[in-house]
Amino acid sequence: MLDWESLSRWIEALRAADLFAFDTETSSLDYMRTEIVGVSFCIEPGYAAYVPLAHDYPGAPEQLDRARVLEALRPLLEDPNTARSAST
Repeated sequence: MLDWESLSRWIEALRAADLFAFDTETSSLDYMRTEIVGVSFCIEPGYAAYVPLAHDYPGAPEQLDRARVLEALRPLLEDPNTARSAST
């Protein structure tokens, strides 16, 4: 997912879902030095999305701003009434 409109639609779908899974892709397994390079979520089997945030390789597409994406997800992820499953 590379555009804000799609991300906004997904955030609304996540908000409306009874349960969703959320995962991060990081640059390292060293939790003291790693950076988030992508996030993914799933509402039901076959209905999932990945948001690349800091992929850096030749030909990588322009990506959404990591800080803005994480800030947009913050209210949803911090809401104690939201049902979710986190994976590591």
